[in-house]
Amino acid sequence: MEIPIYHTIADFFEKVGQTIPQDTTFSIIRLHDLFKATPYQSAKFKTDYFSFIFIKRGSGNYTVDSHQFNVKDNCIYFTNPGHIKSFYVDSCENAYMINFTESFLSQYLSKSIYEDYDFLLAETLAAKTMSKELFDQISFYYKQIENEIAYPEKEKFKVVASLLGIIFQKLKTHLWPNYNALEEGKRSSQIVTEFKQILDDCFRLNNEFQCKNPSPKVESFSTEIGLHPNYLSSVIKSKTGRTISDWVNERRILLAKLLLTEGNLTTKLVAYELEFNEPTHFSRFFKKHCKQTPSDYVRSVKSDIL
Repeated sequence: MEIPIYHTIADFFEKVGQTIPQDTTFSIIRLHDLFKATPYQSAKFKTDYFSFIFIKRGSGNYTVDSHQFNVKDNCIYFTNPGHIKSFYVDSCENAYMINFTESFLSQYLSKSIYEDYDFLLAETLAAKTMSKELFDQISFYYKQIENEIAYPEKEKFKVVASLLGIIFQKLKTHLWPNYNALEEGKRSSQIVTEFKQILDDCFRLNNEFQCKNPSPKVESFSTEIGLHPNYLSSVIKSKTGRTISDWVNERRILLAKLLLTEGNLTTKLVAYELEFNEPTHFSRFFKKHCKQTPSDYVRSVKSDIL
């Protein structure tokens, strides 16, 4: 069964028979108004927006990919784009959910959101139970957001984003002060794993030394994974220390070397196999990364053999 991808929170709740009359890039919802009939088990789904869930009184669990976490009173958890999710509501007496897109944060809060709030990139953080004092502080700000979002003023989103930034800073300070994107990228990032699998598939050679896609673009990866290109680029850079272009160029160079030596192709033919418009473009690309021309590389390999 194909897992649906929801692009806005309104899309998701429309699927379960609810209407969310708020902006598509930001919303705040009283979950206790939506889940009056419990227990409730959701189907599996994906989203390309962020969700923060604040549970004052309630219980249940949520699943992200293969990880399941329990939730209870004074608890917070969040999910980010791209993962397979589901949730189970056992009881929901007082709980809020805030949803927003990367574009909302970039427009109204910060252009460098993943540098300022790196924990937003975390994929498998367990739900956190807060002290009553900390939860009350957080709830003060999200209730202020609820009040602000109800006003028709055009500038309200700047105020909302500022309040959201205060919440982020408190969460980073008290709950996730030591999150390390690179460590997660090495250990348990599902997005990094999927990206590398697609990259491998693009450059897998057949018996005729041809590969599926020798010049994959960011958009091709993001479409297959189901993420916005900007978000995917941020995840890969933060969790591997290298850009998507770095990863692709490394594979193109390895393929070029293989075709020049094992495939016995000329520089011109290799350039076309790698989808360069002109052989001179390929030669410049090769020299930039290898510090020698394709012809010099072939000669050096042959001299080593002799």
